[in-house]
Amino acid sequence: MSITNLVQGYGNKMVLKDVSFDVEQGEMVAILGPNGSGKSTLIKSICRIKQPLGGSITIDGDNIMGIGRKVFSKYIGYVPQKFTPSDYMQVFDAVLIGRAPYMEWTYSREDFEMAAKAVEIMGIDDLLEKNIHDLSGGQIQKVIIARAITQDPRYYILDEPTSALDLRNQLNTLRSMRDIIERKDAGVLVALHDINLAMHFTDKVVMLKDGLVYACGKPEDVITEQSIKDIYGVSSEIVDGKDGKYVHICEDLSYRSPLL
Repeated sequence: MSITNLVQGYGNKMVLKDVSFDVEQGEMVAILGPNGSGKSTLIKSICRIKQPLGGSITIDGDNIMGIGRKVFSKYIGYVPQKFTPSDYMQVFDAVLIGRAPYMEWTYSREDFEMAAKAVEIMGIDDLLEKNIHDLSGGQIQKVIIARAITQDPRYYILDEPTSALDLRNQLNTLRSMRDIIERKDAGVLVALHDINLAMHFTDKVVMLKDGLVYACGKPEDVITEQSIKDIYGVSSEIVDGKDGKYVHICEDLSYRSPLL
């Protein structure tokens, strides 16, 4: 999948000005940037929620805006940052909907098996008989990720999928996506706020600043003390740990606002 010279905005405000990068099948790409940098806008453009104002997004050379809805659903599996259930249904039914692009007259045995496997991967077996409206935010997020896994797309587009999850579930989710990449040769594009998760789980990082690509490349090349200062405005140091490098923030955490 190629994003080329993408321009996107709302009204007279340009959010993305000239964004270009590729997402290959078999790799996980992280989008990093501060609030308002355009991460969600970029993802909405890729998922056809918002039509680009300029540039193009292509899969195998075909502009995504010209791909039929059913075929597009086999290409792209989208996990939004926030999901508000509109229907009253049990969790397994919400996961099974991911097979809709492949369904002819009714769900097949394979559809049910894939949904069951996704439920197992996300560890939501104990929620199957619950109504999705009765779940916590973190539980709903796991259900929607399971639905995307059931969809079995070529590319997973995830908008801050770990934002409502505790630390263990954050790690388990990204480990699961890495396993899917290896088994299915799928591509993953994921917007993240946690720099250390990007450092350890992704193959490529795209840093956004002021609607432009500040840097794009391997995590160890892109996530530096200087880039963190330029993008987030905070001081940090890259530390060598027993399991690899990680980012240590050096700001004074004892600071209190004078208004408090």
